[in-house]
Amino acid sequence: MKSLILGLFLLPQIALAHCPNSIFFQGKEYCTMVQWSAASIPDHWNVAGGSMPSPYLIPMRTNPKKHIFSNVSFQIWEKGDASHSPVQIENLHIFPYMIMDNSMNHSTKFSNHFDKETGTYVLENIAFHQMKGCWSFRYTFTDDLRLESSEFLTGISEFVNLSKEEQSALASKCENQSTSPSHGHHNHHDHGNHEM
Repeated sequence: MKSLILGLFLLPQIALAHCPNSIFFQGKEYCTMVQWSAASIPDHWNVAGGSMPSPYLIPMRTNPKKHIFSNVSFQIWEKGDASHSPVQIENLHIFPYMIMDNSMNHSTKFSNHFDKETGTYVLENIAFHQMKGCWSFRYTFTDDLRLESSEFLTGISEFVNLSKEEQSALASKCENQSTSPSHGHHNHHDHGNHEM
């Protein structure tokens, strides 16, 4: 009985503490949750089942006509709000970023917008190319999508076309690399429809 009472007492605290990833803005902490959606598949390429989930890692040397692009949305709420009421943060830009083993870091092609109906930040047609490095999502409050102008949000290792073992190895490799500073910066700004 005591355990049950304690559990009921802790439930609201657990809900309040639930903050998968944090964004800091003007002295406040906000929480965000990554929500992957179906990938974008070229119309002329037939995929078994007719669909593919995200995130998808585009293998090296893949014919550009067969590239599969990932889609994702981010729900954001003020930390401590158990109802997770959606929040739009002024000038917030969330973007994919690759930190390479050779320090030639860069973003990638994608489009984005804020969906007012769902209250989510949407990134579409993300080109996650397979490279020797680590993919992550970062955030900034400027149009400068570089490592030194942004903050780490969350790493990406759960690519659906990798085995569980490969995902685990990638997560272990990138656990520290995604947040560590880099001395080399390749300022590649291949992105579009930057509307957030």
